[in-house]
Amino acid sequence: ANDGYMASIIAVDINGTGGGTSTAAPHRRDVYQPTQRMVAEAEDAVSASNNISDSIEWIYPFNGKTYGLSNGSRFYESVSAFGSTWGLEFATSSSTGGGGLLPFGSNMYYGQNTVLGQYNGTASNHNFATFNSATAGPRPMAVIAGRLAIGNQRNIATLDSDETTFNATRLQLPIGYVVRSLELWNNFLAIAADFTPPSAGQPISSRLFLWNGTAATYTDSLELPFTSAPLLITNNNLLWIIGSDTASNMSIHAFNGSALQQAFFYPNTVPHGIGSRTRFQGNILFGVNGRVPSANGGVWMIG
Repeated sequence: ANDGYMASIIAVDINGTGGGTSTAAPHRRDVYQPTQRMVAEAEDAVSASNNISDSIEWIYPFNGKTYGLSNGSRFYESVSAFGSTWGLEFATSSSTGGGGLLPFGSNMYYGQNTVLGQYNGTASNHNFATFNSATAGPRPMAVIAGRLAIGNQRNIATLDSDETTFNATRLQLPIGYVVRSLELWNNFLAIAADFTPPSAGQPISSRLFLWNGTAATYTDSLELPFTSAPLLITNNNLLWIIGSDTASNMSIHAFNGSALQQAFFYPNTVPHGIGSRTRFQGNILFGVNGRVPSANGGVWMIG
């Protein structure tokens, strides 16, 4: 057989020169290295109250524009589907637990600490539906079996395709778990949740739950190698799991349905937020924060 050779490779460390756990030794084999900086889009300057004053955790296009929900209580709108100038559309009720945003049917839905909001592109209804728990927490969303599924503490709430029938406790996970990320994978709803004992203030373990969207309980579960529940995203029939390792760096695993394997390690970075991942042109994009003040955050790509 003919020999094969690699002429060049860009943005991947193929050798590695250190442990990858500090700024003094940032290189680790198979680690992606950043290649360029991002450029911020313009901000609406009509008034100071319209300025973007907090971090936007969720971004989705809807009806020819792009919308973003912050990690506080603000709902932003761009002037076009591809961004450009951004400004405040309206203030929501509190979404300090992480919010959630997704188009479904004829409307855009956004998560808040106590209630689910609905927006049709013109008018909003902050109190469209009420969750069974008012505890601040993330409200990740996905569509499974024709329903909008919404994380609700240890529950998965659902909204039927009639956009009227709401069930705040359609699926319940074991006591102590909190849903952090949702993703549709191979006709299952993949759910990342972490467990906090009653006497603890922080999660001590996390699991991946799989649900078919109709059964009374989840189909299967798998222990994950992270204390806090990771981000989930699918690509090329794999479920990608983006989490932090014990050194507060990023560790990315891939799950094929039977085996969970580490795919990449990213030194000096941590996931930015529960909504900071998407697919673009066959690749995965995800946002990161620098682990130390001198390290820049940005957007990484797996492709």
